Amino acid sequence: MKRKNRGFTLLELLVVIAIIGLLSLLLAPAMAKARGSANTVSCMNSVLNVIRGMIMYADDHEEVIPTVPEIANYIDDPDIFICPRDTRDGIGASKPSFTTWAETPLTLKPADTEGIYSQNVVIIESEVAGISEPSEIVLEDITYDRHHSFTNAGCLDGRVWTVKEEDLRQALGNIPDDVIPAP
Repeated sequence: MKRKNRGFTLLELLVVIAIIGLLSLLLAPAMAKARGSANTVSCMNSVLNVIRGMIMYADDHEEVIPTVPEIANYIDDPDIFICPRDTRDGIGASKPSFTTWAETPLTLKPADTEGIYSQNVVIIESEVAGISEPSEIVLEDITYDRHHSFTNAGCLDGRVWTVKEEDLRQALGNIPDDVIPAP
């Protein structure tokens, strides 16, 4: 007896579609969280590469620490200057997602960094990076909304960390909310 190939019924197709829809609803928040974590890690990698470019620049320019746009010749990839979560127009090497922190020492010479070399914040994420001079950056200009209430900061020793506002204030010695003094 020859069996007739009957295919799927409409009910079976609807059940399969409902199961796939339910699974996608359950997985969507996990995928969004994973995407956010990947963007944070990508941003941290960019901060690390900018710090490396700054150290190379300092090696070539009598230990002077540059601003972020000054190292464009030391980094081939222009995307390094952009946080994946930065939605501003025109960002890049001349208008980066990061700024040189106002209290960064002027040079890498031991007299400027004695005892605090690894604690000096050099790079910080800012909404006004590339617009304002580092001496004009106020604590409110640091952005915490790109990475779910965190910002990425980099230190002279190459350490990059993701930090909340209150932890950053504590790490920087409870800097007041008004203008941070220029180095």
